[in-house]
Order: sequence, then structure tokens, then C-alpha cells
Amino acid sequence: MENILTDHKKKGLIHLIMDDDFQKKFLQLYTQEFPEKKQVRISSSSSAGAGWESDLFALHLEYEEAARRQSEDVVLKAYHGQNGLQKVQNEALALKQLASAGYPVPRPLFVTLQASSLGQAYVVMEKIEGTTLSKIFGGSSQEKQRELITLFCQLYVDLHTLDWQPLVPDPALYQTQGFVASWLARMRPSVEHVLPGVFDGVLDWLQAKAENIASQGLSITHGDFHPENILLRDDGAAFVIDWTNKDISDYRLDLAWTLLLIGTEWAGELRDSVLKEYERLAGQPAEDIEFFEVVACTRRLVDITASLLNGATTMGMKPGAETAMRQKVKQIRAIYAQLQERTGCTVPEIEQLIVSLSS
Repeated sequence: MENILTDHKKKGLIHLIMDDDFQKKFLQLYTQEFPEKKQVRISSSSSAGAGWESDLFALHLEYEEAARRQSEDVVLKAYHGQNGLQKVQNEALALKQLASAGYPVPRPLFVTLQASSLGQAYVVMEKIEGTTLSKIFGGSSQEKQRELITLFCQLYVDLHTLDWQPLVPDPALYQTQGFVASWLARMRPSVEHVLPGVFDGVLDWLQAKAENIASQGLSITHGDFHPENILLRDDGAAFVIDWTNKDISDYRLDLAWTLLLIGTEWAGELRDSVLKEYERLAGQPAEDIEFFEVVACTRRLVDITASLLNGATTMGMKPGAETAMRQKVKQIRAIYAQLQERTGCTVPEIEQLIVSLSS
């Protein structure tokens, strides 16, 4: 088998994927799932990307089916952190449900749980041969960029307007009235558990404001919708990836997270363009979106601060994610500035963190 994996930072996982025993067990699971495919072999593999929570590997499979030699490219996604099993189950279910609903996602092939022969939670899905929207956007003309923003927002609106009720066992358990206040009430203990007392002022501000936030209904939410998670094929077809955090929630929690990432990772004016186009396509304003952006700022700062202080694995991320976070000081500063501007709150621990990272 061709060994083209060279990222030594991920050598543990790389060696695992390349290991003969791992390959043998993977092929056993694959042929159990697809018994019509015979003489399956892995002809090549490569790293296909990495995030704070997972690693991706591309495998090229060759096999015989219907007396013909054929091939297939698949992606194996490895999950990390304390709740890797929950992540793989959530993403696999999301891919299955959304594909059935006609939403453009990679086709899931099968799932391995931590108790399986592979010894770790994975989801295996078809490989989409495409380029991320973010890479295409950067090298495009202004006219093309406007088209890409419309495509991005249309995918988002289509997701948020999908009928979510057939996707859950009992829709009656999901209460729209008072959803935001109850969501924040659940969020607070988890924040205080990892960073006791640090965000009390911000959480008090949110809780007080939440009482006046009117519900706009529940939607299917992605949880990390941004241009890096949109793949465009050469024929123009778009696919949305990375469904680890799929949920049924207020769409503004989803949208605000996207606006925060775009505004701080790319450009502030792009945030405004995305919001304007989303509202146009949705046919209604995203009321109180500034409140939800404060929620997003808080979540982002909590994730980063707790990971740097307590270790990324305590936040359900993979070991070593702290290194990437330390390089985000510019973004952290921008997020904190937005939080202060919207709430008037100060968080001394964040200010100390920014100083330490800047030096």
C-alpha cells in the first residue's frame, strides 16, 4: 500500500491507519456492510484535513463487483475527546437523515463505535471531490463572490427551513416557548463547571436579556456552518460537511455562530453581507441577532479559555488543539472586543489571556 502520509504531528493516528491490523479490520467491516463487493483492498491513503475535534483520512478502495474491477474513494473521520462516541453517532445520524431529506451531504457508509474491532469511534462516508468555498472565494472576482455568498446563504436557509419534526422521535418534547431562556439556563452550569466565576457578569447579562427575546421557532442547526465546511464540485454542486454538532434549536444560535466566525476569521464586512443575504433569502429579519452574537462570543471564548487552562480534551477536543488556539490571538481579541461592545462587560481572565498570548 502506498504510504503518502507525512504529517508527523498526527503520527499516532497515521501509524494506526497504516497499520496492517487496522486495515484488515477496516476491510472486514467494509465487506460486512457491502457483501456484494469482493477482493477489497486499500490501494492508497492520505490525510484529508484536521480540525480541533477530529482528523480526516482519504482511502482509495479497489474491489470487484458484478464481474468488474471498480474503485471507490471514501473518507474516514476519526473523533477525539471525552465524547467521541456521541459525536460519531450524532454525525452519522445527521448524514443519514439529511441525505434522506434531499439535503446535500456526503453519503454515510458505515459507523464504527469504540467497542468495535477498530477500537475507536469513526464514521466512514463517501469522498466528495471538491474544493472548499473559502478557497474558491478568495481568488474570485467581486461578482463571483456575490454569487458564492448567495449560494452559501441559500444552503443555510434551506437547512433552517427543512421540516425537522420527522427527524425526531417525539416532536412534542421540543418546546418553542421560552426556548432561549431555558437553553441559557442549561448552558450556565457547564460554563461554571469549567471556568467557575469567570463569565458570571456576561451570563447575568444574557439571562436578563433572554426574557425579552421572542422565539422564531425551531430549526435543524448545523453548529459550525462556515465556508470551510462547504465543498464545491467542479460541476458546481455544493455539499455541506461536518455534522458533529447537528441539533434542533433556534436558528439564530446557528446563524450568530457563523457570523462570528466569518467576521473574525475572514472580514467584518463579509459578516454584514452574509447577514443581509440570509435575511433576503429567508424573507424575514433575524430579530435580536446581536443578542445571539453575544451568546456566540461567550461560547467561543469559553471553549478557547477552558482548553488553554485545562487542556483541550476536557472540552471534547483532540490533544494538541491548544497549539492552534494559541495562534488565534487576533481573533480572540476581536471576539472579546465585540463582547465588550455589545454588553459593557469585562472579563479580566480574557484580558490576561490576550496579554499572555500576545507576548
